[in-house]
Amino acid sequence: MKVLILGFKKSGKAAYELLKNGNEIAVYDEEKITLPGVEYYDKRRLKDELPLFDLCVRSPGIKATDEIYEICRLLSREVISEIELGFRYLKNQKLIAVSGTNGKTTLVKLLESILKTTYQTTVCGNIGTPLCEALIENKDTEIFIVEVSSFQLEDIYQFRPTILIYTNLTPNHLDSVVSYAYYRASKKRAMLNLERSQIIGLEDMGFETLPNEEKSRVIFNGTNFIIDEKYTIDATMIALRGAHNIKHIIKAIKCALALGITYQNIEKGLKAFIPVPFREEIVYQSDALTIVNDSKSTSCDALKAAINTFTKGPRAIIVGGIYKSGGIENLKFNDDDKIFIYGRDQRLLSQYLKGEMFDDLDEVFERLQELGFNHGTILFSPGCSSFDQYSSYKKRGEHFNQLVKVYYE
Repeated sequence: MKVLILGFKKSGKAAYELLKNGNEIAVYDEEKITLPGVEYYDKRRLKDELPLFDLCVRSPGIKATDEIYEICRLLSREVISEIELGFRYLKNQKLIAVSGTNGKTTLVKLLESILKTTYQTTVCGNIGTPLCEALIENKDTEIFIVEVSSFQLEDIYQFRPTILIYTNLTPNHLDSVVSYAYYRASKKRAMLNLERSQIIGLEDMGFETLPNEEKSRVIFNGTNFIIDEKYTIDATMIALRGAHNIKHIIKAIKCALALGITYQNIEKGLKAFIPVPFREEIVYQSDALTIVNDSKSTSCDALKAAINTFTKGPRAIIVGGIYKSGGIENLKFNDDDKIFIYGRDQRLLSQYLKGEMFDDLDEVFERLQELGFNHGTILFSPGCSSFDQYSSYKKRGEHFNQLVKVYYE
């Protein structure tokens, strides 16, 4: 089979490793790739020669609006995503797919903490390790928990997870897709091959109403999670805060029940859960001051969740980066909140937020010192992409933590 790997970063390399034996492999990438027996195409050569392929595996970094994607779609019998390829190589393993706009990583890690009490479990997908790579390196895995982005869902066909879990749906990636309707459609595509019983969280997606849905097996009474009206788990023993995380916990419990995990192991996994770094993470706390690193916040919805979770005032709220989704004009702040706006889109954000503007986080911390801000909450929840100044939200979060150590520890 003649195969084109479209994009040769993490996903493309993983697809190559899975396909390299027994297939004729070609690679397209902006950077020259030299591999034994592999044909390399740059944009000019691909457009000049127009080679035909049996299969094209597209990396999520190649946007559907990219000319090169449209050309390869016409030149290939089939264009699929890396997660579709990985799914086709599954044997007897189960696959749990987690998609949505916000909270995917938190829910994936929560599921891992619970499921590993009973099964050999591997986390992969958009969270870090591509599914194809995870398949090669984890032969004993019984359940793969896969974080799935909208870009990865655009080219699925046979993809059929054992259970699909949605977190929520709000405008996002609007700088990379043709419309919000397109973004919603990409998320709904995950349902193509599924029965309703295989989907958790459909009510949070706005796709359809479910008036006849049976009574939930899991409820939260404000203090405890109650399973099947007889098993109680103390919510204060779980290291997650905020109303939005209540929903994540309920969905994780429902998934665990569907997989036959005992009440006792569900409770064990929930209590063992360690929060995801840079996601509403308390990185400094004294009697007077709490500092929260929410660098994973790349949308207005994530910013809203953080604002509603960390309410102790006065608050210094730090936002900024590349603004990529709507809704910031609808956020509600307290009268005594001090808002600090930094990064590329500071002037755009300042049209909606009443705050001071800065070029970078270093300047923000210098200003906090000038103001003597040492009481209440410093909330770093950018609500924007990090790519104006950092290679990832992780690098942004690491820089924030370094500044906390310099100025507050």
